Amino acid sequence: MTTITVPEPRPLAAGDLPTSPEQARQLFRSVFAQLASGVTVLATVTPAGPTGMTASAVTSLSLDPLLVLACVGNRSATLVEIREAGRFSINVLDASGVELATGFATRPSADRFADVSHEIVHEVPVLDDALAWTTCTVHALHSGGDHTILVGSVIGLYRGHGRPLLWHDGRFQSISRGRQGGEDPDM
Repeated sequence: MTTITVPEPRPLAAGDLPTSPEQARQLFRSVFAQLASGVTVLATVTPAGPTGMTASAVTSLSLDPLLVLACVGNRSATLVEIREAGRFSINVLDASGVELATGFATRPSADRFADVSHEIVHEVPVLDDALAWTTCTVHALHSGGDHTILVGSVIGLYRGHGRPLLWHDGRFQSISRGRQGGEDPDM
């Protein structure tokens, strides 16, 4: 029988503690950069056409009722447009979606859907190349500091197959599937 020893946690040294609000923000970002997040595109329709943004602070919230949440910067034009439309989609990007994610993060709002293949489902755009998507109506909006917590009530779901695009340590990454206890049935 093998014995595994777990080391005691190391207490924080004085040098580990931030000494200014800016250092605290930098350490906070560095700590949470170690938490890998799926990369999504939040999208909605405006009178001028579809628009959206890249988001990684997205998660399921409730099974009964089906609710999701996304954290969106308060200065985001897409947040304003989602509020006005009252509905949105969350498009989960696959490992090949780096160009899509970058475009939805950097292009001007009016150009983000240029050359992006999509269809309208439940009055919102869903990306043809999405690994999965959900369509939602706005259930609630909550203040969260410099972000707004957008809660969506799910009205449609789609799941494809593949590997998700991840954001980890300040860059895009993907999962490689290896053997852990047997063959992966998706390989």
